[in-house]
Amino acid sequence: RPPQKQGTPETRRAAASAEERPFSSPPLRAPKRPPRVLSVQDGAGIAALSAALDEAVSRGEPVAFDCEWRPRNCHADPSDDDGSLQLLQLATRREAFVVDVAAFASPGAEESRSELRRCLLRLLRAEESEKLGFASGEDLRRLETLLPGVTEGAANMRDLQRAATRAVGSPRRTVVGLAGACEALLRASLDKSRQSSDWAARPLSAEQLEYAALDAFVLLELEEELSRLALLPPSPPRGDARASVALARESPPPARTSSPQPPPS
Repeated sequence: RPPQKQGTPETRRAAASAEERPFSSPPLRAPKRPPRVLSVQDGAGIAALSAALDEAVSRGEPVAFDCEWRPRNCHADPSDDDGSLQLLQLATRREAFVVDVAAFASPGAEESRSELRRCLLRLLRAEESEKLGFASGEDLRRLETLLPGVTEGAANMRDLQRAATRAVGSPRRTVVGLAGACEALLRASLDKSRQSSDWAARPLSAEQLEYAALDAFVLLELEEELSRLALLPPSPPRGDARASVALARESPPPARTSSPQPPPS
């Protein structure tokens, strides 16, 4: 006897109908958020940051970074942009730090600024830990302007934008943005509505701090997915990050940012 079909006629018709429908992508989810977010505004905050980064380096874990500065639309005169960095975000797998670098740029904060510089030098020169950025040339340039020499001798720096662009199959001479990469590769919706908020205003809102921390933390998940797809080249050799910044500034900008496309299976 032929095997009996399972289910009722109604369920079998529904299953057949579903098979005939075109495939639809699953709904977007919220990105993974850092277990905790710490604001760094004084010497005690730098000490906590240093301890966390040193632990990540000792474990050989990646550290993600991002920066924020005051956008041109917040200036009365859009050409009046002094290029000063406002925030530096650093994320490990256990926490994210939002460093209020403007607090360390004022007169009288020289000692704390020196401590921050030493902390970042240890991190950036550590060959044991990858430093993950996304379209990070301008971030590094502004960080170097704030703390001269801090990017010299940087090792194991990785910018994820190129690999993400290959992963989503962007057209020639286009690059994918961070939100598009998260949507296509992680099926996660990254809210960029606060990207153009006034990062020089104080106090920063809770929403700004959350946005800033997530922009760095999400790079850890993105790197894991790109590694799973075998799209990351070998770790770059030790070098001078400032040279990479100079090359990035000399290169012509891409024609446009591409829309996210489904990643390869």
